[in-house]
Amino acid sequence: MTALGQDVTVEHAIAAIQAVMIEVGLEASGVTAESRLDTLGLSSLDISEVIINLEDLCGCELDLPTTTDGFAVVADLTRLRPVQPLVTEGGEPWSSV
Repeated sequence: MTALGQDVTVEHAIAAIQAVMIEVGLEASGVTAESRLDTLGLSSLDISEVIINLEDLCGCELDLPTTTDGFAVVADLTRLRPVQPLVTEGGEPWSSV
């Protein structure tokens, strides 16, 4: 954990992807760290939702790349880095729990 929030872990990445897959009606139980992102059946909008889920899980905004090149498998999402803690409208630290 950093002062900005938690680093993205493989467990976070899998949980974030599975939540979106379930939400859009896809089978999510087989997602692993080695699962290829381009074979999961997620749209670009779904991937945006995965990023939002990751930010909620980590409690921070993530430094997003300008391109998804180099993000081939689920484990690659662990390269996203926290840049700013999430806070509530009242300025309190965000908690997803």
